[in-house]
Amino acid sequence: MLLACPARISAVVASARTPVANFPADATFVQGEISSLAGARAVAKGAVEALGGIDILINKAGAAVAYSGGVLAIDDEAWLDALNANYLSAVRLRAALLPAMIAQKSGVIVNVSTGAAFLPVPPLAHTTVRRRRRSTRTPRAWLRRSRRTGVARW
Repeated sequence: MLLACPARISAVVASARTPVANFPADATFVQGEISSLAGARAVAKGAVEALGGIDILINKAGAAVAYSGGVLAIDDEAWLDALNANYLSAVRLRAALLPAMIAQKSGVIVNVSTGAAFLPVPPLAHTTVRRRRRSTRTPRAWLRRSRRTGVARW
């Protein structure tokens, strides 16, 4: 997940579960686990505090575990973990940051997916499903609301 405010001379916040050793010195790191609702809200709050607002949200979080037995080897917990980490994290961050974008009457949300959304692999079926969903359009009601508020989504 990456957050940026280009109007503020490209101030950038990036988030991950653990800090990265070679993190760019000119960016701000907000540690967090965005696969949970509380974690996504905490990361969103930290980003807004660090930047003073949000102009761009880039959802690129993801994780995958391969199951050699294919779809039948993937238990319910693995499906839920994949949905929380790969799909609901984007939904939760969007929900947490959209009010700030609406308040400033501008913003862009970019959801990045993967080729696996279109070329499913049986050992990764549980992550492929969410990637396909994230690569499709947001519900029309959300898009209508976004047009009125100046917030765009790609």
